[in-house]
Amino acid sequence: MSDDQRVLDAVYSAVDEANLLLPSGKQMKKAPGVALRGDSSPLDSLGLVNLLLAVERQVEGRFGAVITLFDERVFSNPNATLKDIRTLAGYVRLLLAEKQKVS
Repeated sequence: MSDDQRVLDAVYSAVDEANLLLPSGKQMKKAPGVALRGDSSPLDSLGLVNLLLAVERQVEGRFGAVITLFDERVFSNPNATLKDIRTLAGYVRLLLAEKQKVS
């Protein structure tokens, strides 16, 4: 399995965790284009925070790397990092690559 798929699987597992906290009619689908912010997203701000925390846990468990999704890049350009599941997975891959350069 490629690293890209492993990251996407980690994000999808985090979606499963976040969905446990959402009403059945408001749960997220697991697809790359699913919006994380705005009117087309099933998440409110607390739901987004819960999802991001779940992603951090999943990444640590699967990759053994501690990442922080709440940093200045997320807040300075949320469309590049939190627009949808695809951009979130891409941002996670970037953070993991940065960790590997440091280690």
